[in-house]
Amino acid sequence: RLNGWNIKKNGGDGWWVGPLRTEHPDKNVKKDYATSFGMCLKSQLIDLKKEGYTSLFMDTFQPDIKISDW
Repeated sequence: RLNGWNIKKNGGDGWWVGPLRTEHPDKNVKKDYATSFGMCLKSQLIDLKKEGYTSLFMDTFQPDIKISDW
């Protein structure tokens, strides 16, 4: 399952979630996901305040936010 993700488009055979098909650099990662032959899109909203960042911190330091999807 793609917990926490909002599936925007589920083309072809949709999203596939299962065991890793190749070794992941983070040994804690146990599942893999992929798309099929059709267009698949997903999104996720991350609430930085819920993650512990204050408005003051974000406004003052304006930290770079790096997002990756492996």
